[in-house]
Amino acid sequence: MTKPISRELSEPLSQFGQEDLVAFWDRLDAAKQQQLEQQIRALDLVELNDLFQQATKAEEEDIDWTSVCPAPAYRLQDHSTNSAAMAYQLGVEALRTNQVGVVLVAGGQGSRLGFEQPKGLFPIGPVSQRCLLQVLIDRIRAISNRYESSIPLYLMTSPQTKCPLEDFLEKHRPGEMEGTQIKLFCQQAIPAVDRRTGKILMESTDSIALSPNGHGGMLAAFAEQGCLADAEQRSLKYLFYGQIDNPLLPICDPQLIGYHILAQSEMSTHVVAKTAASEKVGVALLRDDQFQILEYSQLPETVATRNDPDGNLLFWAGSIGSHVFSTSLLRQAADDTSLLPYHASKKNVPCVQPDGTPVNPTTLNAFKFERFIFDLATAATNPVLVEVDRQEAFAPVKNADGAERDTPMTARQMMSDLYRSWLVAASIQVAPDVDIEINPCWALDQEEFAAKTTDQTSIDKPTYFHP
Repeated sequence: MTKPISRELSEPLSQFGQEDLVAFWDRLDAAKQQQLEQQIRALDLVELNDLFQQATKAEEEDIDWTSVCPAPAYRLQDHSTNSAAMAYQLGVEALRTNQVGVVLVAGGQGSRLGFEQPKGLFPIGPVSQRCLLQVLIDRIRAISNRYESSIPLYLMTSPQTKCPLEDFLEKHRPGEMEGTQIKLFCQQAIPAVDRRTGKILMESTDSIALSPNGHGGMLAAFAEQGCLADAEQRSLKYLFYGQIDNPLLPICDPQLIGYHILAQSEMSTHVVAKTAASEKVGVALLRDDQFQILEYSQLPETVATRNDPDGNLLFWAGSIGSHVFSTSLLRQAADDTSLLPYHASKKNVPCVQPDGTPVNPTTLNAFKFERFIFDLATAATNPVLVEVDRQEAFAPVKNADGAERDTPMTARQMMSDLYRSWLVAASIQVAPDVDIEINPCWALDQEEFAAKTTDQTSIDKPTYFHP
């Protein structure tokens, strides 16, 4: 039996012009009414109205880009210096003394890959077919083993990925994940709104069009669900942060941690040299002498394409979503939400029309609101950039096979090429086009692999080295 809509529910909607959310109320059964009511009660209508007004105003603003310049960074050629060696040792000591934890964000679905599960469960191992999450957990285990340390993993899910990821972890414990301390937390979702009117869009007649609130949504969920307090209780000084879609993610890189400590920094970031001005990665720069990392869509083409006198990209430093944060900075930002503002992005959002008919727009019909974790750079003391070799640290899985770049095929090839180079360095001949995969728990780097090699001198078939 259905029930009439209550005044308590309808009046706030009327006040903000969002009555359309209950336009189909009388068509819904009791269960669907309850579902919709829960979604409506979770809305912050004041915040959504403010965000829409800010987004509309931002579209009209003319931003002055004359004061931007490249941010200083530790380049690859700097990694052989005495300060680099000192940084590395500081990073190792932080790992050995249990000062480091890991945050992985895994809120995304694999829909762009044609994969109807969380992206973290996408099979990526060139030979083993291990999924992205398993590949990265294996690296955490290997680092813990090397430094005889305890490295907790805080895994951020979304409402869409939470249950499948929980099921995966439950199925694989203890087994492959024995000894890995994993704590899940779930990011919030926020409605999409019509770009013209600010009306909250409906995904269906009984459900609001919700989407995760961006990788910067990590912080609020991390604090509200007890993970920040847990990190503080463990006396973790540093948290490595990374995204689930990079199987070569340099988790707990001692070099990055060490530079962070050496500079007394609160936020340090891995960057790669961009392959082109149009590459879709965040860009690190100075703006009015303020260190910032901007989403690629925030940087005008006229700025992104600037070259230095040698003809190289001026703004070369592309963020790969790999950071070290001081726990104290995360506590400060959790207590002051203005440090991670929402950003509006124009998107195509499927929705229902006023008559209830589903529509899949071909134009950018909506604003989605997201927080970016790298906005903490503007609040951090002494932010640091450290360049890493793209071939060793950045194999993003963002697009389906067939796209030009950042596909499962290109990521697997990069993984295999990296491991092949370790074999070649150990004087092992590898037949052309043979896939090679090395589990970090077998060898975490080229030196460890060389120390483990046997009398094998050649490989002519796909090979997976693992414990």
